[in-house]
Amino acid sequence: LTGLPAIIIGQESERAICNGKAIPLEGSVSGDLCRAYDQCGNLLAILRFDAEKRLWQPEKVFAVLDTTGTM
Repeated sequence: LTGLPAIIIGQESERAICNGKAIPLEGSVSGDLCRAYDQCGNLLAILRFDAEKRLWQPEKVFAVLDTTGTM
């Protein structure tokens, strides 16, 4: 996984990813896969770029939100 670009995302995107939703990413991420981390440095997911939709789709999610919407 260390060969993939890494991004740090905010809480809103974190909730979306943990619920399997695609997100837009600002800035440039090279390639079609990247690692997504939360603000604390925890690995959340591997994301795949959907060129047609111009969004990053969770490919594999490692984090789980509890019923209050937090990790």
